[in-house]
Amino acid sequence: MLQRALLFLSISSMASAVVEKTIPNPRQGESCNMGEPDFFVQLGKDKPSPVETCISKCVDDEFCEGMEFKAPRRCYLYYNRIGKFQDADEDTYCGRVKYSTESPTLSPSYYKKYVAVDYTKCDVTRNPLKSTKTENYTSQEECQFKCSTVKNCKAYQWDGNDNSCIIFKYRLTVDDAVGVPKYGPARVCGIVPKITESPTVSPTESPMESPTKSPTKSPTKSPTKSPTKSPTKSPVVAAAEPDDSLSPVECTLRARLKFDFDTPDEAEYNGYSAEYMEVVREDDPNAVCSSDYDAADLPSWCTYENSSPGGDSAYVANLDDYYYDDAEETITSETIMISNAAGMTFEVYVSKWFFAKDYYPHLEEWNDHMLAAVLKIKNMSSKEQNQLNGDGWSHPVDMLTPTHVDGKVNEDYQGNFKVTVSCDDTCFCSSAFELVE
Repeated sequence: MLQRALLFLSISSMASAVVEKTIPNPRQGESCNMGEPDFFVQLGKDKPSPVETCISKCVDDEFCEGMEFKAPRRCYLYYNRIGKFQDADEDTYCGRVKYSTESPTLSPSYYKKYVAVDYTKCDVTRNPLKSTKTENYTSQEECQFKCSTVKNCKAYQWDGNDNSCIIFKYRLTVDDAVGVPKYGPARVCGIVPKITESPTVSPTESPMESPTKSPTKSPTKSPTKSPTKSPTKSPVVAAAEPDDSLSPVECTLRARLKFDFDTPDEAEYNGYSAEYMEVVREDDPNAVCSSDYDAADLPSWCTYENSSPGGDSAYVANLDDYYYDDAEETITSETIMISNAAGMTFEVYVSKWFFAKDYYPHLEEWNDHMLAAVLKIKNMSSKEQNQLNGDGWSHPVDMLTPTHVDGKVNEDYQGNFKVTVSCDDTCFCSSAFELVE
């Protein structure tokens, strides 16, 4: 029996990471429109570069988030993030602090809980060793953080003997944490627990409780499928004797989840946003088509593709071009192809992935809660239909409804919906939209 199991939240930053604080390229000819500064420094005449000196004053002050220099020797420090700039004379400079490890652009941290059991290893004999990745890290904390940056990570194994970190992208349970001798360096099997067991087709866990995909927005609620569904229709069966006129109808649908712009710079707002898609066929309730599975493990009636190799969602990172390079920005989309759809009913779930926090809510241009991906479903086989909905579907957004409130997910943010698609025997399909919790 396991003697000790600790439940704790994912680590928001690596314990050994070095945070570099800089003020790159302060804006010349602009002042910081932030009201009264928190600190004022009259620079001495012996300073050869007063602007650089003012920058150093801010970087060296642990509370400073922005600086403003005004000729000839005035340096103002601000302890709140600068969210707006204002035109000024050419001898004025305003700069905003940048932290090199704060940005989740390359490795977003997803909010997860873990059951981490000391002196155990993850027993994977019941599962084939697939969808795993081994890396070297110097601590269990860094290994766990790595799991938190991989949306599909379901468990991790840390071995202090050789600093190995194994990431598992398939479900393990506490029973898979088996004991090892309790001496020497720490060994840990950390598991993202499945909070609820449910016979419903839709996933049962909140994205704030575990990385398992879910159409819920609140960690305290479990989604259930709508009690009203289109009846399942029997597939067309060919006649006993071959007859091309009676062959099953070819019926293929394309579900694509993407943002309605082609590059990050075309986004109306700065920020990070991620959403993901899952498809369930009504007569095959135990099979889910999504990025959670390798191609070989997907249902026979679907394929999954992401515009970025290894991508697992429709994701956008749009940053302030003045402070960040284009290389730190990205945009991806998801495409699911559904075959043999004639006479079938499908439910396409789109869910919001909430990050561990809202990174820069105080910046005026940072409004990633307004970025919503658009789902479009195209009938690839019908001569009478093209897009089932020309405008597509997306969840509602409201400038006054952010993704997080007081550091926690905002339960009023409606980030999840489903579209039910029913195709008749001739591959003419209808659709219905519904917000889900």
